[in-house]
Amino acid sequence: MQNLEQLAREYRNALENSAQDGSSVIEQIIILEENQLDYLNGLIPRLPVSSRRTANYFKNIVFRSLSKLNALVKNTTYVPSFRNVNVPCQSLKNALLSTQISIFVLLDKLPLPYADIAEILSLENRKLALLSLI
Repeated sequence: MQNLEQLAREYRNALENSAQDGSSVIEQIIILEENQLDYLNGLIPRLPVSSRRTANYFKNIVFRSLSKLNALVKNTTYVPSFRNVNVPCQSLKNALLSTQISIFVLLDKLPLPYADIAEILSLENRKLALLSLI
């Protein structure tokens, strides 16, 4: 119980001490989303055929999230950044989950009304559900 209380305090402090500039948080989320694409590209060839469809749907949701995030910063098109992420094969699923949790934390830090990020949160929740199937 003490651990949960300590984690809740640390989380609240992290939110309070976060930058109030929403665009920098959105840029961080975009980088994490792009990292998830890289992890998926490394994971898909190793998945059974039955899980590949789920992983491809996950990728589709990532692109939809990227589109919505770019719209929040008034960027009408998504241009991927150059990335060279190399993660060991055995930890790709863990990297996906860790990145998803980081995305949720950053979304909580956004100083925007819920109405502005509701669709993004819905997409991110869908991605988390799909992670359990992959």
